[in-house]
Amino acid sequence: MNAFELRRTPKMPSGFARPFFGACCFPNLSLVTSPGTQPRPARSRSSRKNSFAIPNPEGWEALGRPGDVDLWKEAYRRDPSSDVARVKLVASTARFIQYTLHELPAGVLYGNNGATVEQCKDLETELAFFRGLLTSTESEQFQNLVELASVHYPAYRAYLSQNQRQGYATFLAERDGASND
Repeated sequence: MNAFELRRTPKMPSGFARPFFGACCFPNLSLVTSPGTQPRPARSRSSRKNSFAIPNPEGWEALGRPGDVDLWKEAYRRDPSSDVARVKLVASTARFIQYTLHELPAGVLYGNNGATVEQCKDLETELAFFRGLLTSTESEQFQNLVELASVHYPAYRAYLSQNQRQGYATFLAERDGASND
């Protein structure tokens, strides 16, 4: 039985999947972070991240747990002329930015927790990189997202830098009230 037939087997023995992944798939996936990898394999691995990460969390941990943005950024770095890598990087970065803002007005997220001051700086850097990737059409498409992130990343950083006796929503209201006076 070849690898293609194994993929199509409806009930693959569970004891087989992890060793097969560890021996055959994971070494190739790890090449995405190795110097000298060609752009096309890097794009291919970026497209298949979840099919590698879910069955082998230990191996994924060994790679530093790269996310979609990390993998597409690497594919784009290796081939900046690739429109496929750029478009996928834009889409994955937009999803990431949306995720960081989805708990507003409670705060800005970074992973499963609220962002720290340092992480807010990282988010601002990521936002600047994202803006640089956008075409004029994409700039219009993501205008609201970029504006929202441009307001909340530095504002949340300022909130964290101050005494946090109040919530972020109250901080914003007081700050906006003070600027309207």
